[in-house]
Amino acid sequence: MKAQMIHLVSMTEAYRAKKALMGSVSQIRIIPTPTSINKRGCGYSLVFQGDLEEARRILKKSNIPIRDYESKNF
Repeated sequence: MKAQMIHLVSMTEAYRAKKALMGSVSQIRIIPTPTSINKRGCGYSLVFQGDLEEARRILKKSNIPIRDYESKNF
């Protein structure tokens, strides 16, 4: 399954991001950022189906900092 992944700095930001994206993307869930991706310690990521660029715009407008992002087959 092709999914989008947005990496965030904390669980708090992940929950804020999930709430901001509700209704804009589908099948959204929060996961620990894989250690193969996050070399700077702990972090959380959102995995979802939908438009990655639109999600990034929504999070920017909501003042939610994004560490990184990618499209990936999961």
